[in-house]
Amino acid sequence: MALKTGGIEKADFVFMFSSVGYDQKTIVKYVYDFCGGAPLCGCSAEGTIAGWETDESNFSVVVMAIRSDELRFTNGIVGDLKSNSAEAGRAVAGSIRDRLNADRRDCFCSPTLLRSILSDLRRRWRLN
Repeated sequence: MALKTGGIEKADFVFMFSSVGYDQKTIVKYVYDFCGGAPLCGCSAEGTIAGWETDESNFSVVVMAIRSDELRFTNGIVGDLKSNSAEAGRAVAGSIRDRLNADRRDCFCSPTLLRSILSDLRRRWRLN
């Protein structure tokens, strides 16, 4: 529906948020395959908002497909955020470093990554 609603034949990038009722690996693979293998970023959610509709059930998915002649996208992934968020951040940066250039200046981080990074910063501030 995201492709159809946006009048997009092939997405350059896809954001997806899915509540936990769905098997996450299955829904991610389905959306990834359906969108032609476009880079995908997202996370699980307690609820979703799309347009004027909200859904806080265990079975909701929101997909945003983006196509642009001006914007370029890349993504990276890393696991084990809770044990060492600083190392996870370095791993993500390392995984996308070769795909960055001077024109790429923005970054989207999942709420899980941000929470982990902020928790690590708070812990470090308390130690100093």
